[in-house]
Amino acid sequence: MADNDNDNDNANTNGGGNGDGATRFGSCCEDLRDVLASDDFTPLIGVEENGILLMSVGCVEIEDEGLAWLDHAVLFCPFCGTKLQDRDEIEARTGD
Repeated sequence: MADNDNDNDNANTNGGGNGDGATRFGSCCEDLRDVLASDDFTPLIGVEENGILLMSVGCVEIEDEGLAWLDHAVLFCPFCGTKLQDRDEIEARTGD
């Protein structure tokens, strides 16, 4: 997914999440919790309004729009490996 603005239930809502995200991600380990809760920097990991945890994996050039972030759903915590969400849950939340 591009954003032109620059089985475990874990999380924090940093990154535009909703109330659901506050209890879903971030309880698996201190590292993920700290990244999601930080006000010191803009993390490349965040919870979208639909409750899906995404990680920015790159930047792409979009014709007539400029640079955009390319986001990818995070299935497992990048710090401790805990399963955070699965493809079926993501599909149900996005309708894709």
